[in-house]
Amino acid sequence: MTTSNTPEPTIGGIPASAPLFRGATFAQLYAIVADLLTASYHYADDSGREWSKAADMKAKAAAQVNTLRLDFSAIKALHKHTPQLIDFGDFMDAILRDARK
Repeated sequence: MTTSNTPEPTIGGIPASAPLFRGATFAQLYAIVADLLTASYHYADDSGREWSKAADMKAKAAAQVNTLRLDFSAIKALHKHTPQLIDFGDFMDAILRDARK
């Protein structure tokens, strides 16, 4: 029997292999987190010149959530994974907009 000393990666404190992530890989899940972080970086531009880039990254993350068909609990875990400037409600609105296209 082989035991790995490498801890399983988590998203929002939940193992990435948990059923709530519907079989998505850690790489797919973390890509959503990374897109939200990039969006936050662009929203941090006080001049507003980078906000369209931020909106594009937020929309990309939202589309991926819908592609993976993630449930509310999984979305909360993704948003919670790391601090960011995008409010959870704003992220949910983007997910709903994408789903209703």
